Amino acid sequence: MKQLSKQTLILILLGLLAIVAVGLFVMEKREETPVVKTPPTPIEKDMENEEKSKQEEISIPMDTSDWEVYRNEEYGYEVNYPQNWIKKNSNAREVSFNSPGNEEYFQEVKKGNGDAYAEDVTIFYYDSVADERENRDSLLIAKTLDDLVKNNPLITPIEKTIFAGEDAWFVVRIGYDAYFSVLLVHEGHLYEIFFGNSRSKNDLSEEEREILNSFSFSE
Repeated sequence: MKQLSKQTLILILLGLLAIVAVGLFVMEKREETPVVKTPPTPIEKDMENEEKSKQEEISIPMDTSDWEVYRNEEYGYEVNYPQNWIKKNSNAREVSFNSPGNEEYFQEVKKGNGDAYAEDVTIFYYDSVADERENRDSLLIAKTLDDLVKNNPLITPIEKTIFAGEDAWFVVRIGYDAYFSVLLVHEGHLYEIFFGNSRSKNDLSEEEREILNSFSFSE
């Protein structure tokens, strides 16, 4: 086999070095090339601002330090509500809380200038599951909370959960419209937190969410 001359080997080595040098030069230039960022479109800007606003809302909790506290001594629970909301309770078994705007609408309805009306938040107390109004009137004869939720055709179960330290159901009640409600049993008694102007938990106003979260049983 014929051996390469010394001169040929040097030329091949120089060629390889040149290829390597060119490759390094190209890579370096690529790294130095500035990346041109396309400015966001108006729609993308709106989406970014909306997302930023949502994050700010989530990170800043509502100040409830000046809220009123309603304590139901007879049936053993308490709940907080805004100072400018109206509390109504014809009896201790049924207590309602109404926002100023809804109260104004109620006055218009009384004058004949509106349709169906419901309080924003109403808390019902029943001696037992069997005493619940629809269970009693329609002879459903449900004895447990699960039976009440599953057997009542006017109740759509959404989620079984723990609320105020007790087993509870998030449900939608069907009536004149659809209404979000929380049902739970404490020491054998049935409690219901009913939202007359919200169809789901996601529909609750910030105030209604805080009212719901503040509900607790007295020691």
